[in-house]
Amino acid sequence: MFRYFLLYFVGFLNSYLPCVKAEDAIAITVYDFPPDIINTHTEPEGPLILKMHTIMRQAGLTIRWVTSSLSEESIMLNDGTRPFCTTGRYFSQKRVEDNGWVFLPYILHSLSGDSLVIHNKNYMKFNKFKNIREIFEDPSLSGVFIADVSYGAEMDDYLTRYPERFNRSAISAEQVIAMVANGRADYTIVTYQYWQEAKKKNALYKALKNLSPDIELFSNDRTHLRLACSRAVPQETLAHIERAMKHLKFKTPQEGVQATP
Repeated sequence: MFRYFLLYFVGFLNSYLPCVKAEDAIAITVYDFPPDIINTHTEPEGPLILKMHTIMRQAGLTIRWVTSSLSEESIMLNDGTRPFCTTGRYFSQKRVEDNGWVFLPYILHSLSGDSLVIHNKNYMKFNKFKNIREIFEDPSLSGVFIADVSYGAEMDDYLTRYPERFNRSAISAEQVIAMVANGRADYTIVTYQYWQEAKKKNALYKALKNLSPDIELFSNDRTHLRLACSRAVPQETLAHIERAMKHLKFKTPQEGVQATP
């Protein structure tokens, strides 16, 4: 039922997303992801939003923000029928080869790693574990993760191999944390930045704990975000954006990370 609703909503977003020309405007999907993106006001704000404005201004494009979620955004990128770009997604070869996502070659933004979040009342369940693999392989524990989102190659492999152990129905980081807080899942993984912001905003989250300092997570290939676009975006538009990022001295993954423009 959830999947049908999500597909219906994505269809609605597809009808809303405007067609763009290289010299005109670009639709960019946006969701609340504090502190990097604050999408609770009339116009989105935050460091990633400032970067997008800088890049698109240099590219000669105006932005039309389209409110979405990570899951809805992923479905539309897979579908590839409407021209739009994102505020950054993790790169994987699978997304390019199997799903047809288009990634610009530069690092758009960098994150500081992941947090393994549990409820304090379940601490003793996790005290025996040394790494995330042991947790994933314990059939008595249930994890919750965002639908249609990549958590890195090694972690994605576990999520695919043991679907019965993981709830993949959530559409946002806020929802997975809330499900752990409400006892509907034993654990989740979110970015460290998001966890730091989330626990300031909701009193319920004071009962939650980040175990990642004590439990080894997967080697992190989720550090860098790259600007991802639908394959329906015209090549001319992509070329404008790529030249803008090069002019602004964004770095490729081989070169390292640039300072915020």
